[in-house]
Amino acid sequence: RVAQDRYEDTAAELQAVIAAQTNAEAELAALAQRDVELTASILAHTQARKVAVIDLAGARAVLREIAVGTYILSADNDNITRTLDLQHALELGATQVASASVREAVVADAAEAEARLVAESGAVDIAHDERQATRQRVVEVTQARDRAALDRLRLTSDVGTRLFELDQVRATSRVTGTDFTLVALDAFVRAAGARAGDCAVPWWGLAGISRVEGRHGTYGGGSLLPDGQVSRSIIGIALTGEAGTAAIGDTDGGALDGDGVYDRAVGPMQFIPSTWARFGTDGDLDGDIDPQNMYDAVAAAADYLCHNRVVRTETDLRAGYFSYNHSQVYVETVFGYAVNYAAFRIPPPPPAPPVPATYPPQA
Repeated sequence: RVAQDRYEDTAAELQAVIAAQTNAEAELAALAQRDVELTASILAHTQARKVAVIDLAGARAVLREIAVGTYILSADNDNITRTLDLQHALELGATQVASASVREAVVADAAEAEARLVAESGAVDIAHDERQATRQRVVEVTQARDRAALDRLRLTSDVGTRLFELDQVRATSRVTGTDFTLVALDAFVRAAGARAGDCAVPWWGLAGISRVEGRHGTYGGGSLLPDGQVSRSIIGIALTGEAGTAAIGDTDGGALDGDGVYDRAVGPMQFIPSTWARFGTDGDLDGDIDPQNMYDAVAAAADYLCHNRVVRTETDLRAGYFSYNHSQVYVETVFGYAVNYAAFRIPPPPPAPPVPATYPPQA
């Protein structure tokens, strides 16, 4: 449960980082589009401001000309009118009236041009300010996106680590309702399944031997590791012929049992070295045949039980147990455990936890 919580917490953190990165990418795209729009707006308002400046300058130039003309006419009006006849005096008056009318129109044009200049200048300033704020936001969002990308890489690795840890802890956890771990059950089921077509030895029949011989890999205070290896080697007593044992001299030079005088049974399924030499099997397909590995030991035990026999009935199973150890007490003890295990129904495996997408996405 602790490992599951650690995995789920890390996976949730990764999903949050992925969402943050995705949102940052989307915001950066929107900001880039807004920057383009503001740049175009600045150019347009700047051009309009230039036109307003030209129009205002032109209107002011006309007003200056009208002012100069009006001044000249007003200054010499009395002298001029005295020297002109009636017709010329009327024409001069009309010219003055026309200049006043033109001046009013030009004044209106100048006022309109100045208003446009003020408006376009304000629009340019506003667009400049917004574009500056947009570009500052781009810097901030880019930094956030880059942090999220780094966190995503780290958390993707962490999720893989947490998932591996979860698998390891699950493998070494005791299966509810039994006295063995999941890795032991896997070894039993795998070995039985590999021989289902010919011998048909049941997984629980192998589990009964495992319980009596090595307590499912925990004999002597050890434990079964996630790969099926025992944490500490299980080595039986010297087979000297005493204490009800057979007398078996050394057959392996002490290679497996560390005893160069007598043989000793080794591993969680307690194989005598000479028997292991004949039936030892690479049950986990790792290229190594090791009696201290539950997968190898259980596969070898299955081959031993199935040697020259099928195991389809209770009688067949008892005969196999007797060949394993020529003791009727042993047979009944192992069979009792096996029958109890047979009542256990293996549930379907839980759904595999989701693995977050890698970054960058794979094609």
